[in-house]
Amino acid sequence: MILGVVVSVPIAVFILIYIVNLSDSRYTWDDMDLNGDGMVTFTEAEYVGSSGVREIVVDGKKCFEYFAYKDGLPIKTVCEE
Repeated sequence: MILGVVVSVPIAVFILIYIVNLSDSRYTWDDMDLNGDGMVTFTEAEYVGSSGVREIVVDGKKCFEYFAYKDGLPIKTVCEE
């Protein structure tokens, strides 16, 4: 019985964190899908949850660069067509 509770609590916390990250209103599903496979994994949701967006210009096009707060490095860049 105790083993079941010990195992269940971390799984519930894991799922709760995943749901909270997915519900981040700053980003769309496509924004959070970093590898473009149509699924947002726990790792992608967690990584995007600690990131920001800045506008940049690439080859004269307006783009949005997603960057990690921890080091400021870009995660991905999306340009307007």
